[in-house]
Amino acid sequence: MLNEKKVPPRGILHIPANEPFVGLERFEPTEPLRPFIEHYWAVTWERQPGVLRETVPHPAVHLVVEPNASQLHGVHRRRFSRAIEGTGRVLGTKFRPAGFRAFLESSVHTLTDKIVHPSILLRPSILELESQVVPLKSAQSAFELVDSYLLARNPIATNELQTVNQIVQSIADDRSLVRAETIVERTGHSLRKLQRLFLDYVGVSPKWVIQRYRLIEAAEKIRTANAPIDYVAVALELGYADQPHFIRDFKAMVGMTPAKYRASIQICQNE
Repeated sequence: MLNEKKVPPRGILHIPANEPFVGLERFEPTEPLRPFIEHYWAVTWERQPGVLRETVPHPAVHLVVEPNASQLHGVHRRRFSRAIEGTGRVLGTKFRPAGFRAFLESSVHTLTDKIVHPSILLRPSILELESQVVPLKSAQSAFELVDSYLLARNPIATNELQTVNQIVQSIADDRSLVRAETIVERTGHSLRKLQRLFLDYVGVSPKWVIQRYRLIEAAEKIRTANAPIDYVAVALELGYADQPHFIRDFKAMVGMTPAKYRASIQICQNE
């Protein structure tokens, strides 16, 4: 039986910090798949009048299973939007940053910013899996079948795969890490080698991964702040030389400036 994941999700936009994400369930993979899969996630909705949900994608591939609409998502470099309406459910597998490389015969970079049918890469057997998991009422039971399906493909956690996962985890955990050159100093790998490894295993550059995690932190800080925010200080903390550059990157990711995003959160809180 899969264990429920208790850690709060990161990267969800436009939902106030005190408002739960209704309908979201997440589960840990079994031990043998943990080098490859971060977690399984399900979003369920009933009689929803229509709402747009947006997230800031992490550097990860997602396998999404829906009735006759399953998809494989490479890393999205822009925010991800999905209209939720009526009644439905999505079953997702979030791979670790380098995890999907073990299931792919080519570079993960070939999937970046793309959405393809999973049968192209995971063989037609994914259609059989879809037919088995979609009717199940329990998301946990559905993911147990997904877990068994992926385990049966015998992924191998190579040294390079584990190294890249560790580096990305250090980027996610260490807010002071704002330059790719810092990774070079800490690991002893050349910048050129790091860039090659990241494109092959993650699908994007180490610089992009650093910027994405720092911007996710900025969005979280703005979403959860109880006091006025010093945006100049936030920009400097994230490694930006000036505030306009930070505002430009934040707007490209979220769709609005930091100040407007903060205002939108406050409006939601007061509704």
